[in-house]
Amino acid sequence: MCVARSRREGGVVTSAFSDLAGVAGGLWDPAPEGRRAAAQAAACFPDSVPLLVARLRVETDPKVFGALESSLVSIGSDAVVMGVVPLLRACEPAVRIVGTDILRVLGERSEPVARALLTDIDPALRMIGVTIVRGLPTPEAPDWLLDVLRRDPNPTVCVSALECLAEIARPDMAPAVRAARDRFSDSEEFAAGIDQVLRVIDPGVWTARAP
Repeated sequence: MCVARSRREGGVVTSAFSDLAGVAGGLWDPAPEGRRAAAQAAACFPDSVPLLVARLRVETDPKVFGALESSLVSIGSDAVVMGVVPLLRACEPAVRIVGTDILRVLGERSEPVARALLTDIDPALRMIGVTIVRGLPTPEAPDWLLDVLRRDPNPTVCVSALECLAEIARPDMAPAVRAARDRFSDSEEFAAGIDQVLRVIDPGVWTARAP
């Protein structure tokens, strides 16, 4: 019997899922209950990552979907990180969201992928990178977001970076944030984001944009 890492309160994998072959078959069970049981059991099998990701792409039952996500997070390996990255380009919003959530929860293990996303050609993926970087447990995260603010050509991506900087920016970043104000002078949302960051990190001297 394998103790399921996603069931730390004494739950165990049933004999139906005593090996990877059983899990593989169960993930394609016509009954949602069977797929959910297989998804939960998969947490015991690190090599099940490709199977979980493949099922995640097509799963429609919310409970099974959640079990697939939980097992991937429980395994939490580099294989999980690399396996879910393609999900970020999926057509289905729910699949993209769960891919983002898994990378965000895995934290430091996702750092190389998150940094790469910040320079992706697709603005939507750069925004996902910003979201993941915000939660990384590394002191360099604010600097990476500030770099996005300085160089990214897309104002929406920069607004996303500003929203995150409002939570994690350091006071010493205030001059650089002020210097970026004119990058998108026709965007009120961008200007408001600049002001919000300055309110947080430099409340004594920030200057609101003139109407």
